[in-house]
Amino acid sequence: MGNHLLLILALLLGPSGESRPGLGNVEGTITDARTGKPIAGAYVIAGEYKYGTASNEAGKFVLNGIPQGDLFFMVVRRCYSPWILFHLKVEAGKTTELKVGLMDPSQLPSDSVRVQYYLRLFDPDSARHSR
Repeated sequence: MGNHLLLILALLLGPSGESRPGLGNVEGTITDARTGKPIAGAYVIAGEYKYGTASNEAGKFVLNGIPQGDLFFMVVRRCYSPWILFHLKVEAGKTTELKVGLMDPSQLPSDSVRVQYYLRLFDPDSARHSR
């Protein structure tokens, strides 16, 4: 009886690591563009602020269960310029791998245009209900 129950659970849950239909994964490494050293604590944001995580001590991050399609993707870390990708292609059942090199603003060419930005992270649902 116990073996039958395990077989039924295995069939229902599927093999470990299998993606759910319509969902993909994004994983990668975040480093300092000049030194190549990993950056810990960088915020990784995808899908219009719906999905996020932070890089670990080795600069690695993983986002699982991201809807397929072209998504907005951003990496931010204090003391570095933000890294933005407006159309990150996520495919169902696949893992998109990224290597992100963040730059210190002082590394930018002296003739480049500096743009100040303000990043406000909030939960849109709580903002709607607070009125």
